[in-house]
Amino acid sequence: MYRVLDKIALIWVLFILFGVSLAVNAVLIRPETASEVMRVIYTTPATFGLISLVVGATPLWRKVWARIPQLNRWVFPDLNGRWGTEIHSNIAAMAAYHPDFANTDLQTIRTPVPGEFEIVQNWFRLFIRFDSDDRYSTSNTLVVEPRKDRDTGRFTLTYVFRNETPAPKPSDEQTHFGAAHVEIAPDFQSMRGWYWTNRNASRGLNTAGKIEAKRMQS
Repeated sequence: MYRVLDKIALIWVLFILFGVSLAVNAVLIRPETASEVMRVIYTTPATFGLISLVVGATPLWRKVWARIPQLNRWVFPDLNGRWGTEIHSNIAAMAAYHPDFANTDLQTIRTPVPGEFEIVQNWFRLFIRFDSDDRYSTSNTLVVEPRKDRDTGRFTLTYVFRNETPAPKPSDEQTHFGAAHVEIAPDFQSMRGWYWTNRNASRGLNTAGKIEAKRMQS
């Protein structure tokens, strides 16, 4: 999440955390001599690292975001939780002319595909899992890049994922990779964007389409 900050904002965040670390050390050590003052200074980097880890890698940061909701706009929104998702694939349009679907009833091709995102996020990691409602396939992200558009101020996610289909249909395969780019709505309650895959690319069956997701109430 820290990667979405521009240099000035990142400097300010680091400066504030370092100041808090220095204050914590001063309270704990209560320096009265020059050597104790130096001890406060020398131990501050370790305290800074510990505070950054505790705040950023545990649910504590979410409590801070809940108390100061402006941080969702100033830094990056808290996306943790479950999101109802629809995948609008081009598979039905492809099936209308692809020879591999010559004997397939096009009415049996389900689109959109309903499912659910589960997003796990902290300051250092962002992970997305997708499960289709019928459990036909599951996707897990390999890389997620959060960004803030400098022109529009909108937050985006660009990611690469691996899809697993345990019992694939003849036109499908057990494993494929894909990528997606989604934009998060200003109220942080929905996101939409596009995806594309290498699914059976050698047979001209690689898919693409639209992603829509809405945050589910916990």
